[in-house]
Amino acid sequence: SFVYDKPIVFLPEEIKENFSFESLKKLFNTQKQTIGIFEGNLNTQNTIFADEVYSVVELNKQEFEELNFNKTKIFTYDALSCHTALYSVISDKSVKISIIDLSSGGFFVSKLMSIENFKKHIALCIESLNDKTLEYFFGIDENYKKRFGSFSETFAKELSSFSLTISDADFAITITNNSEFDKFLFFVYYKDNSYNFSIREFKGSYMIVRQKVAAFAMLFLREFILSKNL
Repeated sequence: SFVYDKPIVFLPEEIKENFSFESLKKLFNTQKQTIGIFEGNLNTQNTIFADEVYSVVELNKQEFEELNFNKTKIFTYDALSCHTALYSVISDKSVKISIIDLSSGGFFVSKLMSIENFKKHIALCIESLNDKTLEYFFGIDENYKKRFGSFSETFAKELSSFSLTISDADFAITITNNSEFDKFLFFVYYKDNSYNFSIREFKGSYMIVRQKVAAFAMLFLREFILSKNL
């Protein structure tokens, strides 16, 4: 697969010793590749973060072909930063985004706003919602939360839909988390009422988790925007 036009190769943990890397050579058009080595589970993880990389090495094509790692996976390390990658798909469009981020502690929006012209694409930004606000603006009371919970597709869809309505944005993204702050729900919504969502688990210190939440949200929203072929 490719990320930002950079080839990525994943190797299963149970790879056989006699596995040939010859078929992978066609993915690479330079004499050397920078790769990161890490352990993970691709069934639950398709985004790799810097603190999960054990080492970074540079190999030429022959060395890469002869690699035989046990219980490791490989990915190319060079790519655009997440917020820059998101901005690159909307910079030449009049796209407006509504954001309800209840999980990254403001890190998501602060990274976006580090790009000066990104602010013209943000129609609404909410980073905190108490019970009174939820009930007054969204009609979400204790009975609603008992029925659906505040960590659910239904809850996130309700917030996203309302944020589009009041902001007249094109896209909305809502991020929320469970009470243990280790599982996060990302919900993206388009003005034609199509949507997608993902529940992900992130580990690490509070600061690391916030960074991972923000990074995944940027890439998830970017993928959704690209799927609309604007």
